[in-house]
Amino acid sequence: MEFKNAEEKIKKFIEQAETKIEKRILEVQNTTFEFSDESNSISKSEIYEYLKNLEILLEKSFPILSNNLVIIKPKEVETIIDGLYSAIPKEIMEARKLIRKKEEFQIKAKEKAERIILEAQNQANTLLNELKVIKEQIIDECKNT
Repeated sequence: MEFKNAEEKIKKFIEQAETKIEKRILEVQNTTFEFSDESNSISKSEIYEYLKNLEILLEKSFPILSNNLVIIKPKEVETIIDGLYSAIPKEIMEARKLIRKKEEFQIKAKEKAERIILEAQNQANTLLNELKVIKEQIIDECKNT
């Protein structure tokens, strides 16, 4: 009986958590992305410019072992990568964070559910063992009378 109750609590807890997460994801998905706001994002052509700079950097790099490996200046690559990251709208970054949080939450919820189930199984085993002892005592009492 307690085991079923624990299972129901777990299912309800997981359903509530998933509902909250799905609701927040829908909110983010329904957010209108404003790419025209120059303070928060850069234009498509600027993104292509960063990618072109990366290509040029690779072309100008010093080849090692017949062009399979090259030496490049890390600072130049970091500058390009930083520019590309700044080009990503805040809403997309927030959505990525939400997805990571959802995955972390699902892992924690699964771990908690497994702990609750294990505890319920241990309690059930303890009760079964106690019932066996009581059953044996009753049988012994019946034999002695």
